[in-house]
Amino acid sequence: MIQGQLPESESGTYDIVGMVSGLPILHSVAEKSPVSTVLKDSPVSFFKPSLYRATFNIEVLLIQKRLKGRSEKGQSNNPFPQRLRVSAQSSSVPIPGQVIRFSTRLKTPRGFVNPGGFDYQRWLLQQGIGAIGYVVPKASSEAGSSKAVTAEPVMPLFWSDFSFEEGAAQDSRNSLKTSSVQWVFLHCLSRVDRWRFEWRQRLVERSGEAIHLADMLGPILALSIGDRSYLSEGQWEVLQRTGLVHLLAISGLHIGLAAGLGLIIGRVAQRTLSLLPVMVLRSVLAYKATPALFSIVCALAYALLAGFTVPTQRALIMVVVANVMWMRGGFHRPWMGFWLAAAIVLMIDPLAGHSSGFWMSFLVVVILIGASQGRINLQHQSSFLVRRLGRPLSLLVIAQLYITGLMLLPSSLLGVPQSGISPVANLLAIPVVSLFFVPAVLGAMSLAMLFPSSDWGIDFIGVVANGMSVPWPVIEWLSSTPLSEPIVLATGFAWLGWWLIVLTVPLIFLPPGLRLLKCLGVILLIFSVKGFEKKPPLLKMTVMDVGQGLSVVIQVHNQVLLYDSGPAYSESFTAAEGIVGPYLRREGITSLNHVIISHGDLDHAGGLPELRAMVDVQQFSSGEPKRLSVESGHCWAGQVWQWGEVKIRVLWPLKDNSWGHSSSSLSDKMLRKLATPLKSNDQSCVLELRYKTTRVWIPGDISKAVEWFLVAAYLSEELSEEEDESKVGDGLDEGGKIEQSVLVAPHHGSNTSSSHRLLSAFAPTHVVFSSGYRNRYGHPSMKVIERYHEQPVPPELFTTATEGAIEFEWNAQGTMTVKRARDAHRRFWYQK
Repeated sequence: MIQGQLPESESGTYDIVGMVSGLPILHSVAEKSPVSTVLKDSPVSFFKPSLYRATFNIEVLLIQKRLKGRSEKGQSNNPFPQRLRVSAQSSSVPIPGQVIRFSTRLKTPRGFVNPGGFDYQRWLLQQGIGAIGYVVPKASSEAGSSKAVTAEPVMPLFWSDFSFEEGAAQDSRNSLKTSSVQWVFLHCLSRVDRWRFEWRQRLVERSGEAIHLADMLGPILALSIGDRSYLSEGQWEVLQRTGLVHLLAISGLHIGLAAGLGLIIGRVAQRTLSLLPVMVLRSVLAYKATPALFSIVCALAYALLAGFTVPTQRALIMVVVANVMWMRGGFHRPWMGFWLAAAIVLMIDPLAGHSSGFWMSFLVVVILIGASQGRINLQHQSSFLVRRLGRPLSLLVIAQLYITGLMLLPSSLLGVPQSGISPVANLLAIPVVSLFFVPAVLGAMSLAMLFPSSDWGIDFIGVVANGMSVPWPVIEWLSSTPLSEPIVLATGFAWLGWWLIVLTVPLIFLPPGLRLLKCLGVILLIFSVKGFEKKPPLLKMTVMDVGQGLSVVIQVHNQVLLYDSGPAYSESFTAAEGIVGPYLRREGITSLNHVIISHGDLDHAGGLPELRAMVDVQQFSSGEPKRLSVESGHCWAGQVWQWGEVKIRVLWPLKDNSWGHSSSSLSDKMLRKLATPLKSNDQSCVLELRYKTTRVWIPGDISKAVEWFLVAAYLSEELSEEEDESKVGDGLDEGGKIEQSVLVAPHHGSNTSSSHRLLSAFAPTHVVFSSGYRNRYGHPSMKVIERYHEQPVPPELFTTATEGAIEFEWNAQGTMTVKRARDAHRRFWYQK
C-alpha cells in the first residue's frame, strides 16, 4: 500500500491528463450566481459560486513531470500513483467522468498527527490516494516560479466524456500498467458518480424555489448520495448534541435498510415465480436465491450511490455474508457470520482495525446478537414495557438503551463524545428515518433513474423534505435541553483499568440465569471507569500539529488556557474544530478558562466561532481584538494569572508605549520601528509561563524589533530586582534559577525573527517550530536553524511538521518530559 504512494523525492510539478472520479466537494469563494452547464447533452441551470474551491480525485491516464521549466516524459523507477487528490480555485465545474489536462504540484500524502485527532494519512491510504496537491496556472507551473493561484480558471480544461483516441488510451494503459478490467470498473463508477453529480445539481437548483427543500437540502443529500458538505453549521451542532450524526452518515444502518427492502422485493418476486408453471424458473437456485440476490443488489446500489466509501463497503460485506449464510441454512449461527464478516473486512482493508468506525459498528452487532440470543434477556427485562408499548416497540426501547449504555465507554475511549439525550433522540429518530425517510429517498432516486426526462423524482424529494421539516423542531428542542451536553470520559486509564474492563464486559453477556455475575460485571465496569480515570496534569503544554499556523494548549490542574486556535483551511475544515476540538475531548476538557489569540492573522485565529460552539470559553483576549470573529478583550503587558505554582503573564504589547528603562538598550532604528504603527505580526500577544526552574515563552509572530525590546525589558542582566514594579520589566529571578527555557519559535521560524540577541539572552534549551510540511514560506528558515545550532549550548529542536504534536509535561518536582506524537503513536504509514 505504501509502495503505491508518491515518494518524497518525486514531489514536484507535473502535467497530468486524468479523469475526475468521485463527487467533487465545492466550497464557495465568491458570491453565488445562477449559471448554466450541460450535463448529458441537456442544459441544466443551477446556482453555483462565480468562483469556488473544488477538491476532487483524479484517475491518472498520462503523466509528465516538469524539470527546469520544460516538460519531460522520462519515467522514474518508482510507479506513479494512479489516484490523486487535488484542489483548485476556478469558475469551471469539474464533472465526474470527464477527462482534463492540467498542471499540479504534488507531494506525498501526509496529514496532521495529534493525540485524539483524525488520521488523514490513513484515510488517504484507505482511499487508494497516492499523492495530494493543488492545481496551478501555467504561469506558475514553471520551475522556480512562486506565483500564487489566481481567481482565473487555472485549468486549460479539455472536457470530454470517458473516451480516448485509441493510441492515447493504449499509451495510458501501458504507462500506468492498468488492466482493461480496471478501466471498465472505473468507467462504470464514473457513470454512477456522474448521476450523483447531476442529482446534487438538480436538487441545488430546485432548492432555490422550495423553502422546505432549501432547509433540508443537507440531510436530503446526506441520505441520498452520502454528501454531507451541504449540512449547515446549525444542523451539525443539533445532530452532534443529540447523537444523531450517524443517521446522516450512510453506513451499516442504511445499507441494512436497503438490503431489507431488497429482501421484501425479492420475496414478492419469489412469490411471483412460484405461480409460474415453468419448472425451470422454479429451480432450487433461482427460487431460493431470489430474495438474497435482490437484497444484495439493493445494498450494492445504495453503496454505489453513497460513493462506495469504506463504511458502505464494510456494511455491504456483512450483508453478503448474512445472505449467503441464510441461503445455506446457517442463519441460526450468527457468531460464525460475525467472525467471517470481520475476517473478510480485514482481508480487503487491513487498515480497518485502526478505524474507530470498524470497532463501533461490530460492537453494535455484538450487542444485537447478544440480544437476539437472549444473553441480554430482553424479553424478561421488557415485560413491564410490553404491557404498555407492545412487544416490538418495547424490544426496540430496551435494545436502544443497551446499545447507548454499553457504547458509552468504548465511544469515549475512542474519542467520540456521547450526548445524554442521545437515547431519547435515537428512540424517536431511528424508527422515523428507517421506516419513512430512507425508503422515501430511495424511492425518489429510483423514480429519477427510471424516468430521467421527468421531474417526478425531484418533485417527490420535495415531499420528503416537507416531511423532514416536521420532526426537525423536536430534534432542535432536544438539542437545547441540559441533557444534550456531551458526556466525555478521560482516556488515560492505567493498565489495570484496561484489563478490568476486558475481563468484566463479558460478564454482562452471561446467560440470563447468572444475574448475580451480570450485576457484578456492571459494578466492576463502573468502577473501572471511575477508579482509573486519568488525573489532570500539574502542568502540561501541547503544541498542536496544525500545519502552517499555531495552537498551544496549556493545562494547569483543571484550568486550561488555549493560545491561538490554528488556521482555517476552508469553510468545512478549521484546526479549531478538526484538531483542537478532538484533543480537548480526549483530555476530557469541556471548558476553557482563557483563550488568547496572539493576533488576527488567519493562521492563528481560524475557527473561533466553531471553538466557542464546542466548548465553554470564559474569556477571550488578543493583541488585535477588532480583527477577530468573536468578541474579545485586549491583552496588555503586565497582565498576570497565578494558577497554583504556575505564573502566567503577558509581556507584550505595551498599553501606553512607555518604554521605561529598556529604551536605552535599543537602537534609534528599532525605536523608530516600534514607535510607528505596529504591523499585525508585531502586535502579537507574547506569553510567559514560569514553573519552578522552567521558563516558557510563546511569542506569536513578533519580529526582531520586538524581540530586542523584550530582551532589554525582561532578560537584561543589568536590570535590578529592586527596580520599581510599575516599570515593564521585573527582573530575572522571581522563579529561582532557570534551568530549562522552552521557546515556541517566533513566526514559525521565519528569518525575520529568532535574532541572535534573543537567543543569547533567553538561552533556550528546547525550541518548537510550528509550521506546515513543505510550506511555501520555507519555514523554518535554514538560517534560523543554523542560528540555534550556533548557540554555546545548542537547544533541542522540534518541528510539528515532521514530529507531530509536541507535549511537554512537568511533575511536582519540576522535571520535564517531552513526547512527540509521531513517535508516541507510531504507525507504519508515517514518514518523518
